[in-house]
Amino acid sequence: MFPAYINKAIFNDFKADLTECHIANGKRRNAGQCPVALALNSAFETGADDIGDLISVEVAEPLATLFFEKSRRCEKGLVITRRLEAWIRDFDKGKEMCEGTLYIQPRTFTHEGEKIENPDPKKHGYELGIHLPDSYYEAQN
Repeated sequence: MFPAYINKAIFNDFKADLTECHIANGKRRNAGQCPVALALNSAFETGADDIGDLISVEVAEPLATLFFEKSRRCEKGLVITRRLEAWIRDFDKGKEMCEGTLYIQPRTFTHEGEKIENPDPKKHGYELGIHLPDSYYEAQN
């Protein structure tokens, strides 16, 4: 969970575009320079007044880690969804990847994969996921 000084309201309905530029400039097997981290860092930089003293984001299974200047430590608080885990693994393997939309929302599944019926971020935390175009799934078949 995140410390109290973070304005967690920005995570409600948060979206960030994961673009071709992020994919082209992303580094494989590098939590701080992968396309997802680049997209999140860019989006959080735009909303810096809302989130506080965030320095950077690193994304590595199973969590996204946020680094804050004030606490001089990292906060692990965003669980990565299975779909985003698969996207990251495919990118790391060198596959051609498509753009998507990253989102943060109250967590909807447990670590064991069970659906959380009434997601409560105070109790369950938040998840980081990705929406991908239908063409991505069609190409997978």
